[in-house]
Amino acid sequence: MFTPDKIKQDLHGLVQGIRNPCDIPSFLLVLPYTRGRFKALTEQCFSLYKEVATLAQDAETGDHSQRLLAIEADYKDLHRKLVLWASGLIVLGCLLALGLLWYYSGFVKEVLKVDDPNRVIAFGIAGAFIYQAATFIVPNAKEKKGIAKVAASWLRVLLSIVVPVFFVALLFTPEGKVGEWKVSPELIAFACGYNAKIAIEILNKIIEKVSKMIDAL
Repeated sequence: MFTPDKIKQDLHGLVQGIRNPCDIPSFLLVLPYTRGRFKALTEQCFSLYKEVATLAQDAETGDHSQRLLAIEADYKDLHRKLVLWASGLIVLGCLLALGLLWYYSGFVKEVLKVDDPNRVIAFGIAGAFIYQAATFIVPNAKEKKGIAKVAASWLRVLLSIVVPVFFVALLFTPEGKVGEWKVSPELIAFACGYNAKIAIEILNKIIEKVSKMIDAL
């Protein structure tokens, strides 16, 4: 069982986690459900702390330790749910944005003068997917265990399909010959999807040129 000091230390850490939750967007923290759960956890922490504060270091703390573990389990469960909700909303927002781009591909084609917007979008998504998959697989690949190892294995399978397909589309003509190497919309989309820094640098260059044009007026 935990000593009274250990219990108080863990309770202090839990309260700090409740006061400054990480990886959770602010809009989820102001929801009545979230505020109510955090308030209940805080009350349980302070109630247990008051009881433990009166105990001697060699006192029996079996019941107090069980209550601490229950509070920790509730906190971790709430934190996982909030992170899952936030992640789900982000994914939903991205899918909605992609759906709008596909739905209004006619606008992109006619107004923005992009001949094949679906192809450009597909290359951008492929670049982002390859980057995310590579960053998940490569770090500490030998140390991955359980579900992480299974996920890494299947991501390798997906990469073995996605990478050849898109590199063939980038580098070869429909007739199977090596195409002329040039900066194409597909290549830019793929590069921007793979590395956001490239997209930011391109935007900075455009803004810099526009600024120079304005200064020259």
